[in-house]
Amino acid sequence: MSQSNRVTRRELLRAAAAMGATFAWGDALALPSRTRWVERRDLFAEGVASGDPASDSVILWTRASGVGQAAAVPLIVELADDQAFTRVIATARTRALAVADHTCRVLVGGLQPAKTYWYRFADEQGNGSRIGRTRTAPADDDQRPVRFAFVSCQNVCEGAQNAYKRMAYDDERAGPEDRLWFVLHLGDFVYEVVDYPEDFPGGHRYDRRLRPAVRYPQGEKIRQGFHIPVTLEDYRTLYRSYLRDPDLQDARARWPFVSMWDNHEFSWLGWQSFLQFDGIDRPGQTRKVMANQAWFEYQPARVAKNGRGSLERFEAPPVKDAPIERFDESGLGQEPNNLAAIRSLHQAIPDLRLWVDNGLADADAGRAWLALELGDLVLGSEVQRDLSMLVGLADATAHIILSLDHKDDRFLGPVELRATPVLWPSRIIAMTLSRVGSAAGPDLELLDALNHAAPGRQIFAAGGVRGGEDLHQLARRGVSGVLVATALHAQSIGPAEIAAVASPAT
Repeated sequence: MSQSNRVTRRELLRAAAAMGATFAWGDALALPSRTRWVERRDLFAEGVASGDPASDSVILWTRASGVGQAAAVPLIVELADDQAFTRVIATARTRALAVADHTCRVLVGGLQPAKTYWYRFADEQGNGSRIGRTRTAPADDDQRPVRFAFVSCQNVCEGAQNAYKRMAYDDERAGPEDRLWFVLHLGDFVYEVVDYPEDFPGGHRYDRRLRPAVRYPQGEKIRQGFHIPVTLEDYRTLYRSYLRDPDLQDARARWPFVSMWDNHEFSWLGWQSFLQFDGIDRPGQTRKVMANQAWFEYQPARVAKNGRGSLERFEAPPVKDAPIERFDESGLGQEPNNLAAIRSLHQAIPDLRLWVDNGLADADAGRAWLALELGDLVLGSEVQRDLSMLVGLADATAHIILSLDHKDDRFLGPVELRATPVLWPSRIIAMTLSRVGSAAGPDLELLDALNHAAPGRQIFAAGGVRGGEDLHQLARRGVSGVLVATALHAQSIGPAEIAAVASPAT
């Protein structure tokens, strides 16, 4: 990986601050550990974990358990080239805070791509966590295939998590080129609907023997026989209970996880900030934020924290449960507490900006959507009635992308919109709908026409792109970017083709 593509120490420090993580930097000079470390897994009962590996950095996580009401527990984290920690390349001091349920996250940078590292935590007395293993992502130009496993929908109350044991068994016996790089968790890391054995005949549900793995301190029993979380402590108890499973804990210590969110992290039939039970939608803004906070605390994920205060804790936005009765054209509930709860989950990911096309054709609706700060707004010419949308949002063009939609040689939208490039924002999508999925090649005539009509704009090609040669041709034409879907699915464009066209030498 070229040095110009690597994240600098200053950039990673800013990223760590945004994520609420402690920062550490790998040193080229590896030295033996100077930390007095004696493994005490009972004092780190939820184990260790790593997550969201990049080619030069990774997030490390642990929780200090059994520390009572201590406001802060000082910890030392070490990352080494070897499991014996005779070659420690990064050391940092961090804190496990009571306001974060004594969890902590450390972002370690300055690492080498595609490399295995070992890490561990210890308190001031030398009481240490178990040793974890992690691996950085490959460099952009690494041509080797990456092997990973994906998992989802784990429920410790209805079954053991021994699939992870089999994964580790197979991985230990595989050749170096066939071992897993990471685990992709597709969501439902926890099931918030908990079935207590005594609530079901014979302690069984279907053919499953129920295990008393989770007991909520408070909880609420619903008619279907399940118990659901009510408080932040309930949600935290859920994660702690899951991480006491030995196979799940072993897996998090063996591989970095890339984790995403699904419904059960919040509520079984939940959507936006609604909980649905017995066919009735119940407003659950407060529980949504609690669920977001617990996920933030227990997943080593590369997400930015909510709020602007302490960098070591999630700052829950003040919300209350309120009826959600008004929805926008995309079905998003406009009740302020609902929007605040959703925004607490929509964390800013470094270097990623969402483009959202939700079919808006009204300036007031567009302004209201932009106020949510959920991404940039794509305006499709096909749904515009006139120039009013662009005129009404003239002061917000930095957050707008105009998609000039065409089908064959016909422009879809108001004629005056196509004929008034002075109103166009700085980013334009040249969309040829008839070429989408056709493998007919990009519409070069349209791209040239738009470049001539609006010089200096960023033009993004959409429709017909087939493979790497098309990417090179578009780059030579000065196109700023490409919207690609079918070619990715067909695997005619992959990491190698993208890296080749993104290279400064191309």
